Amino acid sequence: LNSAIKYTRDAIYANEARYHINGLHFHFKEEEEEGEIKKEIDVVSTDGHRLSLFTIEDAELNCTGKITVPRKLVNDIFKELENASVEVIFYFSNNNLKIDFGNTIITTKLIDAEFPDYNRVIPKNNDKTLIINAKKFKDAVERVSSVYLTITNEIGIRLKISKDRVEMTSVKDINKAYDEMDAEFHGGE
Repeated sequence: LNSAIKYTRDAIYANEARYHINGLHFHFKEEEEEGEIKKEIDVVSTDGHRLSLFTIEDAELNCTGKITVPRKLVNDIFKELENASVEVIFYFSNNNLKIDFGNTIITTKLIDAEFPDYNRVIPKNNDKTLIINAKKFKDAVERVSSVYLTITNEIGIRLKISKDRVEMTSVKDINKAYDEMDAEFHGGE
């Protein structure tokens, strides 16, 4: 649970205008796969441009359901997990949540809105693969995007991928930037 929150909380929508995605979504689910029942918890966040998904496998579930925890409470939950006992128990209804950390209990009202269907935007059956040096790619993205950074720190770059190269350009019309690097791409252009 600690890792799930750590890796998904940065993509939580921070503006009050889109209330339904302004929190961390938990999907407690059971699925049958090859004759066995898999119990999992998907922890999901999105800000409308990026989506973070972390799946907790082999979870102990007594029920299934979906809840969205308000953004303001997520950091409190993350802090409590550091001092929690081995077991953390979620008790929830349609609009309330109680989390028992062993030595602390947090109670909150849940976001009363439908979280988007995150499975629809996750690519399936990917047939293309790009292999690239992570440090060189990161450095190139920083160089090219530096001419585009706005007051809100939004980044805009365009990638052109060919069989053995990646070319990057800024998407801003003025002050264009360009970089390229070696890569290995399988799946066309």
